[in-house]
Amino acid sequence: MTEALDLTKDYTKEDQDSDKSTTRKQQRKKAPRTGSAPYATVPLPPCKICGGNSTGYHFGAITCEACKAFFRRALIHKQEYKCTKNSDCEIVVKRTGNCSACRLKKCYDIGMSEGGVRKGRYSIAIRTRAIVEAKASEGKSPVAIASSDETHERSDTSSPSSSVSSPPSTISLLRREASDNLRSQASNNQSPAGSPDLDFRRNIELELLIDALVGCQDAVYPNLAQQFERGNILQAQRQIFEANKSKEEVFGKLFGIANDVTREEYQQIFAETGIDLDDRLSHFNAKGKSMEDEISQYVNFTKIIPGFKSLHPKDVSNLLKACHCEFWLFGNYSLFNKDLGTAISMQGTYKSTRKVMEKFLSPEWVQSVFKIADMIQQLELSLEEIVLIRVILLTYTDRCKLKDREKIQILQEKFLDCLNYQLMKSHKDYNRYVYKIFDILLRLRDLTELNFKVNQKFLQEWGFAIHEFPLWKEMLSYENDV
Repeated sequence: MTEALDLTKDYTKEDQDSDKSTTRKQQRKKAPRTGSAPYATVPLPPCKICGGNSTGYHFGAITCEACKAFFRRALIHKQEYKCTKNSDCEIVVKRTGNCSACRLKKCYDIGMSEGGVRKGRYSIAIRTRAIVEAKASEGKSPVAIASSDETHERSDTSSPSSSVSSPPSTISLLRREASDNLRSQASNNQSPAGSPDLDFRRNIELELLIDALVGCQDAVYPNLAQQFERGNILQAQRQIFEANKSKEEVFGKLFGIANDVTREEYQQIFAETGIDLDDRLSHFNAKGKSMEDEISQYVNFTKIIPGFKSLHPKDVSNLLKACHCEFWLFGNYSLFNKDLGTAISMQGTYKSTRKVMEKFLSPEWVQSVFKIADMIQQLELSLEEIVLIRVILLTYTDRCKLKDREKIQILQEKFLDCLNYQLMKSHKDYNRYVYKIFDILLRLRDLTELNFKVNQKFLQEWGFAIHEFPLWKEMLSYENDV
């Protein structure tokens, strides 16, 4: 294993300039907090757990953002808490020393559960009960309808069972939310989130964070938008396809056919004669240069993500390595053409075909990459959605060793709020769109597990040539040891 990625090193000058500009931008745009979701709904009584300001129905109960996030983390990681007192501790809003065991017990006592993750409009009974409780807490009659912050996690069911089975992942919980809401809409003939009859309310805090993330992305990936100019990309992909086809026709089996010369045969011939029989080493060097550039950008990007400077450098390094395959694919999916079987890099340093890729990597991995890239292309993501998905991928805490897991989880919660806000604002069929996104994220997790195994084999076969590409070698050397 090589040394950890140097997170203090400036790989380019762009990250310094963008860091300063992002800071100045945030200083100029100061705005009051308005909550974490964009829609208005019924007034809500205080949080049933801590008494703080409620933001909606979460996991089957009215809670604040902090208690919602606490319960979600408890479900995901299935943590076992123990009370050091009498198991009847008072849970108070904004207290950092709240007893976690008593807090979780109270969540179950009021009916919170994994099964309580539902979406959709409030039923009349729930709306009425919320109004009555809210006005009662204010000493008023239940009349006017005020606003709440968290429409995207409302429930139209009564208090569910408090039993919890195995700990689900964040992806599974969010995909289940969208799936349940789709079924709810189908059965109740409801319009989806984002429909014109919902009162969309801007959230300045989340918009500022989204703007800051897009600014970071623009600074480090200034040419990203060009990848979505389909005409130019398709033209380059067709040129690669035609050039490779001509090689096969003119030179026969010596070029382009992946399995004519096995990896073992190639390495033996190369070791004995130094001849790059089918341009395999040339392809390897082109890919190595492309990956060195890509990883340099990747490291620079993480250094300016809001909130990342406060994380332990070792945590950031582990997150970088564990997420690299998924982060890379979500930034380069438009450069793959499943029908033509071609792949390119935006800088033009790497041009390849599916057959050539299979000379180096397992066909299963290569085919999965082309398939998932095609699925992402169908989503027609915006630049805002791309950067939000990438930072969410970066902040999964369940696939590497971390020193400060909770701080990273809090960051991811905020990034998830931003993604929900952006999708609700941009997509009328919000729930179906969210379901497709998280279905792809689940597929990516399977690809990542396969990627760890593929990388180890790749290093064994190409260790003699990879020393010229130290960043790429370090990424390939990472082993998932969770």
